Amino acid sequence: MTMMTILLVTLTAFGQPRKYSKSMEHALEMLHEASGVEGYLICADAFGDIAKKFGEMWMPPYYSAYSLIIASFDEIDYGRKQEYLTRAGLSIDQALALNPEESEVVALSAFHSLGMMAADPEANGPIYLEDFNYAVGRAKALNPDNPRPIYMDGLLRENLPDYMGGGGAAARPIYLLAAEKFKKFQSEDPFWPEWGAELNQEQLDRLQ
Repeated sequence: MTMMTILLVTLTAFGQPRKYSKSMEHALEMLHEASGVEGYLICADAFGDIAKKFGEMWMPPYYSAYSLIIASFDEIDYGRKQEYLTRAGLSIDQALALNPEESEVVALSAFHSLGMMAADPEANGPIYLEDFNYAVGRAKALNPDNPRPIYMDGLLRENLPDYMGGGGAAARPIYLLAAEKFKKFQSEDPFWPEWGAELNQEQLDRLQ
């Protein structure tokens, strides 16, 4: 190997992480400012492009899936809801293949199941409730300090009927626990997921 070849390989190795970081910074800025279905779809595509370029990284497909799930909640048309959730499921599968033991990815699969149930409660509720409970339980087991599966547990509990142990009174202690976890949760990774704290607090405020 010539000196020039060694230099090019070295520069490429150092350049890839920088390109990844810049791409993620830009896409996350877009996500923080996004609103409405179109805004989140643009974010999903941006993260999807990063995932294609940096196929070994789990966060780009994670955030692409997250953006699509949020878009599904804002979408009115049932067919488009299903389209976004189908795409989200594929991105989650990609992230899980890259990092199957990561609590955040498993928690996002629970969020996906929640989106499926919200899209069609009567048809999808019986199908995805078991998937949701499994994912929440596994995400908690993988990282008991992760607040996101706890928050989602509260969301589901609040919307279950009373005879299934649901309702606001049952959900409030779960939201309180999630709030404590959100206050303490930290990561040194600047791209680490941080969503949920404000939404959890909104649920708590509403149940006061």
